Parts: sequence; structure tokens; C-alpha cells
Amino acid sequence: MGTESARQDARALKQAVLSLPMPSAEALNGGLEILRTVDLRQALVRLPMPFLRLYGRLDGLVPRKLVPLLDDLWPESESILFDKAAHAPFVSHPAAFCEPLLALKRRLG
Repeated sequence: MGTESARQDARALKQAVLSLPMPSAEALNGGLEILRTVDLRQALVRLPMPFLRLYGRLDGLVPRKLVPLLDDLWPESESILFDKAAHAPFVSHPAAFCEPLLALKRRLG
């Protein structure tokens, strides 16, 4: 995951995933197909409510260089880049991850 706590984070994710029933291969392949083929960028432009985008600077799947491009695409949204997080900041930095979510909730009432 690229973070200082990558091993512990990977163990926590593995434990969480393995504690649940295993999905079918069909469901897993369907999810991968959605990720491969669906582009929701334009749908998010039309979204009539505020939304928050949370990124990890060390993420190998969603490069940080995309953040300013998406900021331009969605100027009404807010983005936060966690400096020492990778793809799962909710695992590696749970308190810091929840803070902006709770702030958005307070702003929206």
C-alpha cells in the first residue's frame, strides 16, 4: 500500500475480507468489468449535491496527478489528499479520514 503501516493495513484488510462469505467468481468478474468499462465522470458533473473526494498521495491505483484534473472537472466538489496514505486511507489513517466526512455532514446538517 506504500504507507509506513502497509503490512498492518494489509493484514487488517485481509482479516476483514476473510471474515465475510466469499463472493462468487461471477460477482468478482462483474465488479472488475464495471471498473474496466464504466466512466462516471460526466454523471458526477451533473450530481446536484456536494461531494467529497478523498485520495492518498501514495496510491498506486489512483495517481495523485489526477487530483488537480478532477478538481477542474468538478469545481463544486472538495478534494483532500492524505500525504502519508495510499489507496485505503480509511484503513491507514481512520481518524484523519473520518474528520472531513464528519465536517461535511455538519455543513450539510
